[in-house]
Amino acid sequence: MTENIPTGFERFYTRPTDHDVETAISNATVVFDTNVFNNMYRFTRSSREAYVKLFVSVKDRLFVPHQVVTELYRSRVGAISGRAHDIAQREKDIDEAKSGLLETFRRLHERLGIPQADHSEFTNTINAVIREEIDRLKLGLDELGPAVRPEDDYILGSILDVIDGRIGPQFSDSDWDKHVNEGNRRVGRNEAPGFKDKSKKNLKPIDVSDTMQLRELAAGDYLIWRQMIDYAKNSNSDIVFVSDDKKEDWWHFQNKQPVHGRMELLLEFEAESGCKITFVDSTQFAQSFPDLDDEARDRIYDAARSAAVHYFPTISRRASYAHLSGEDLEAVDLRYWIVGAQVRDQSNPLIIAEGGRVVRAWGVKQWIKRGNKWEAISTGQLTNQDLEDVDSPLLIGDTLDTRIGGAYFPVTVDELGNIWRANELLKPEAECRYCELPIPRTDGGEYGSYNYGYIGFCNDDCYDRADLDRVLSKED
Repeated sequence: MTENIPTGFERFYTRPTDHDVETAISNATVVFDTNVFNNMYRFTRSSREAYVKLFVSVKDRLFVPHQVVTELYRSRVGAISGRAHDIAQREKDIDEAKSGLLETFRRLHERLGIPQADHSEFTNTINAVIREEIDRLKLGLDELGPAVRPEDDYILGSILDVIDGRIGPQFSDSDWDKHVNEGNRRVGRNEAPGFKDKSKKNLKPIDVSDTMQLRELAAGDYLIWRQMIDYAKNSNSDIVFVSDDKKEDWWHFQNKQPVHGRMELLLEFEAESGCKITFVDSTQFAQSFPDLDDEARDRIYDAARSAAVHYFPTISRRASYAHLSGEDLEAVDLRYWIVGAQVRDQSNPLIIAEGGRVVRAWGVKQWIKRGNKWEAISTGQLTNQDLEDVDSPLLIGDTLDTRIGGAYFPVTVDELGNIWRANELLKPEAECRYCELPIPRTDGGEYGSYNYGYIGFCNDDCYDRADLDRVLSKED
């Protein structure tokens, strides 16, 4: 991919050609990141079937790093729990919506003095319409498939059927120690891959007996990276890495979109293995893969686009609780919220705004069910640097209007980097992370967006200059 680049200028290499990508997808060894497998628990039945068809079609060229399988086993219980609650909550929401609507009309008709016979006729009519809509919504529930239990995980079974015999070896104890130390060193110095997982260094393992997880939390990305390099070197095989984890510690961005792997990663991989690596997401892989039918491609595209949305649980209230501390503050911030499955699956920071301004943020390890609501198990309060490390759309000090109708509502970052809350585009005043000038807003655009992506730069030039400064500072 770096042919015809003058010696010494490789770091300015921009992107692989379409031919490079198509050649890699058609011929290289295929490696799926953990997140591609994890998304199977959130997809509908038809989307899962499309993904399995994709996995099967490349099985002979498949390599699965041992770390990917380790992370899959660790995360699946939480995914199963969230999926089961999501199905139950949707059924409850459907029933409550029907009851609430009918009760609203009953009270309205009573206040207006509408005769009982007319009210009954209206109720019968609206009941028929509601039943039709409920039946349609419940078909959507059926598309999720039957419930999954940890001891009878048919989704995991469909994955294992494909990857059986394709899983790479585990590191020896000495190599594991060496690579975990290197991964943590890179995280501490903001070096790729993995520096966006810096906040994981403060987490505790879900399984307290899993002492390996306690040490490797922030180094997991590097372990996958190292196993890909080792495989390519030993097999003399190029790799196409399929990942929907679109963060700056893996990808190079242009126009707020990930376009290829980070330049230093491409060069490191080639220098150490003698082979090349191409980064694509699951949508690009499916669209370019020749042995997949159009229906499966469309299913994968829709599912991957949905999975690309990032959810940040956000509370915005009028009252201030600045006078509280310790457990009292945690009680008002972290407990008793109705939180959707998408938010719980991602465990992004919980953002707290009071009086129209963001005042605190909490790291979230996981969400625990308390009665019919959820409590965030927190790693502690976060700084703005912590929030930037995870591409938070809001920082402490940003303005955020109080939402009418309830304090809790998530802020979402869509696949284009646009920031939304309650179906409205947020427009916080923001400064460029390189030139420190206000980021200009622009009218129009596909979503009426303005130039404030989750990467926080006012234009591509500032992003590229900041990226170059980071490379040069490491060389110094």
